[in-house]
Amino acid sequence: MNAKTYVKISNVIGLVSIILLVLWVFSFILIEVFDLLIFKKNMTETFMMSILALIAVLAGSLFVNVMFNLTRIADKHNADETKKISTKAVVAVITVFPLVAAILFTGNYFTEQKKERFMLESTKNYIEKSKTTKALLKDVKFNEEWVDELARELKVFKTSELNFDNPSVILYLNLDGEEKYYQVHNYNTYRYNELQDTIPIYLHRYEEHFNRFDTEYYEQVFKNGSKENRFIRDGKNFILEYPYTYDSTTVIIHTSDYQNYGKFGS
Repeated sequence: MNAKTYVKISNVIGLVSIILLVLWVFSFILIEVFDLLIFKKNMTETFMMSILALIAVLAGSLFVNVMFNLTRIADKHNADETKKISTKAVVAVITVFPLVAAILFTGNYFTEQKKERFMLESTKNYIEKSKTTKALLKDVKFNEEWVDELARELKVFKTSELNFDNPSVILYLNLDGEEKYYQVHNYNTYRYNELQDTIPIYLHRYEEHFNRFDTEYYEQVFKNGSKENRFIRDGKNFILEYPYTYDSTTVIIHTSDYQNYGKFGS
């Protein structure tokens, strides 16, 4: 194997190692800075890529060193030819960066869309099958017995469809001469029948005060009749709010799902 072959081999290995390392760092920065999702769940094992990156740095240093030592004995013709190839390679590498960014952002978009559809279909599926929920909405008494039964139904919902972290129901009611927001969670079960002789649990504990961002959406649903669901992603926490009306009673089914989903180092 002559000197010219060694130069070509060292050039290819060195450049490929450095390019892969730079692309890995570029992708990692995009994912972390913009909090992007990628295509697979539970990507903890991708932490091994950091070790591969370290190996790439060491291998790149070694091969670049070999490359320059071998280049010293290469003739002028070979050097000129290498220069032309390198120019084309630089153009190709520059083109790869926006392509990688486009793939990551596109993957993030479609992953969020898929998650929203999955949560929405699960919520609709359960609500349509739940006779208990419909019966409770048909006759909203909002006493402890009613709340207890709704909370028990939400517990069933939590485990039967998607194992949601904290399903709840948001209501807009006039209980004491003023319309207020109330929220019943799946954990609001107090075994009503066993606690009738104990200190009463006051209903004001279910009253909620939301921020302006949330209130604007809730007003659109309860006051203006909007049927548009809302999907929010907060880091690894996915929140879906689904307006549902049965027998003139409108509520918002609030579900959340926290996952180590598609993040490096998760």
